[in-house]
Amino acid sequence: MPKPSALTKLNQEDFTLLQSLCELYGPSGDEGLVRDFIVEYVKSHQHTWICKPKLLYGNGFQNNVMLVFGKPRTAVFAHMDSIGYTHRYNRELVKIGSPQAETGTKLWGLQNGKRVSGLLYTNPRSNTLQLETSDSLLPGTAFVYDATFKLLKHEINSCYLDNRLGVFIALQLAQTLRDGILVFSTWEEHGGGSVSYLQRYIAETYRISQALIADVSWISEGVRPGKGAVISMRDRWIPRQDYVRKLIKIADQSGIPYQLEVEDAGGSDASELQMAENPWDWCFVGAPESGVHTPNERVHLNDVQAMRDLYRVFLEKL
Repeated sequence: MPKPSALTKLNQEDFTLLQSLCELYGPSGDEGLVRDFIVEYVKSHQHTWICKPKLLYGNGFQNNVMLVFGKPRTAVFAHMDSIGYTHRYNRELVKIGSPQAETGTKLWGLQNGKRVSGLLYTNPRSNTLQLETSDSLLPGTAFVYDATFKLLKHEINSCYLDNRLGVFIALQLAQTLRDGILVFSTWEEHGGGSVSYLQRYIAETYRISQALIADVSWISEGVRPGKGAVISMRDRWIPRQDYVRKLIKIADQSGIPYQLEVEDAGGSDASELQMAENPWDWCFVGAPESGVHTPNERVHLNDVQAMRDLYRVFLEKL
């Protein structure tokens, strides 16, 4: 088993990729630009990877992307959509997922290929969210946070680390992965839906029944920044504990720092695996963050490194 010292250290060039991902427009239901970025990244970088994957996207996959390497035993799910807002009428906004922005937050959207923007505020008379803007808005235009990515000494500060960080980790895995499936899914922030048919395709085509969920978790009284990635024992859903204990044993043997998480709320792409007609073992493994669903999500660099390293070891040993 590779020791932590044998695993490469993330560098400035790696985080340039993460910044590009965080700046992409991709609210739930409108993930096409993120999909296109991932597809182009794979096509332009796969010649440097240990194993060239089978790239699945397009017809039959909607906005989702899958990379199949070698003879896969495990699937990694990373959702690529983000929270945001949809313009209703008369500059009124309705939430996509559960954004947590304050009055005055800058938002932007794409309308017939043109960028439109404004400031978020709450109308005191109607108590509705609205956009202060001089732009003419069409019903259905989706808005996202304006990205202000900051790579600091000990942490990353940016919007949409949830879950462009999971996408980033999956693309890091692609560099050295010999056997496995990387799944870039959609709609997770607003009820899900895509994993339901993706898991069926994977189970029937590749006979896989174990998964890891590459997503971002929370800082809490039991999970602290800088102490390692989270292996979640449970959230709203409870994975099969034999599988979780197997992962913990592998993590212990690796020497890579990790933290155990126990929560009674929150969910992920795992919810659709839990409810699927196929038997799936799954576990949520991700870096913890503060400022969840705000324009200023924060993740410690040590936890990003530990997340990447744990995934490499898990995919080798599972």
